Amino acid sequence: MDESLSQETPKKPIKTKPHWFKKIVLGLLLFLAALILVLILLFAWLSSSQKGLELVVNWLNDSVAGVSIQKAEGRLIGPIFLEGLRYKTESLDYAQKTLRVDWSPSSLLKRQIVVDSLSIDGMELSIANSSENTTKD
Repeated sequence: MDESLSQETPKKPIKTKPHWFKKIVLGLLLFLAALILVLILLFAWLSSSQKGLELVVNWLNDSVAGVSIQKAEGRLIGPIFLEGLRYKTESLDYAQKTLRVDWSPSSLLKRQIVVDSLSIDGMELSIANSSENTTKD
């Protein structure tokens, strides 16, 4: 017999990651993919529904000082119809009876804002004179 055949060199075991590690990584990847899908669907729903516009208008009314919008119709992706828009600060008072905007949201990808049509009715603007002295001696 040939001695080289009878004496086999022991093979080194291949080190592999534990089976549970693969399951955890796969689970995390699936969770992240599901989360991204949910966020995309939520954004699509918010931007293309009346409820999405109402949520944004309510957020503006509650979060931005001086802003009030009485009525909003449409979708964030357009067209948008606002009624009773008002922005008031110490030095500025802007009121708008109605405002209708139709725009192209896809232009944001090009870092542009493209307004296809704009209709304004009943605009009032008052700017306080900053040189007036409002204190009395």
